[in-house]
Amino acid sequence: MTEDRLQLIHQRLLHAAKQDDEALLDEVFEEADNLAEENAGEFDINHRDGLGNTALHYVVKNTSVGVLDAILSYDNTDVDPQNRIEGDTPLHLLMRADGMDRRAREYFLTELIDAGVNFQVKNNHNQKPFDVLSRVDDSNDWIETVYKESQIQRVLEDEDVVDDDDIADDSEASNSDSEDKEE
Repeated sequence: MTEDRLQLIHQRLLHAAKQDDEALLDEVFEEADNLAEENAGEFDINHRDGLGNTALHYVVKNTSVGVLDAILSYDNTDVDPQNRIEGDTPLHLLMRADGMDRRAREYFLTELIDAGVNFQVKNNHNQKPFDVLSRVDDSNDWIETVYKESQIQRVLEDEDVVDDDDIADDSEASNSDSEDKEE
């Protein structure tokens, strides 16, 4: 009975992602919490269907803007799952989504970047996400700009910025070195 219940919850998760159904997704998460409290099974936000697609794949495929944040913020969400057929990640799907509204596409890209998506994952055809990006004209140039800006921001956040305390520590260290030499 528990496995049937868990399977149903996972099916509902994928359905909520496909239909951009926030209310259904809330119900799924509530049911997942109930399962955990009852020790009746383990909900998997990264559950895959027969094709290897996860809820995040379907969110991107169906432009499910309403449920994107909830899925990305759920514990243990894998932002780089690869499906079985093509080995595509949700980012690969987004790069191919030329028909998606630009504002939605930019929002998805920004959210995936913030969630730590990996631009280096190769699909079954040895293609990284940028390799599948349509370059017929310059209409997708903004995607590379958003990516580059995010990488610059990441570097700036990772750098150890020198502050007054660092300078004081350095000068104290050099003063003690000078005193040691004088003795």
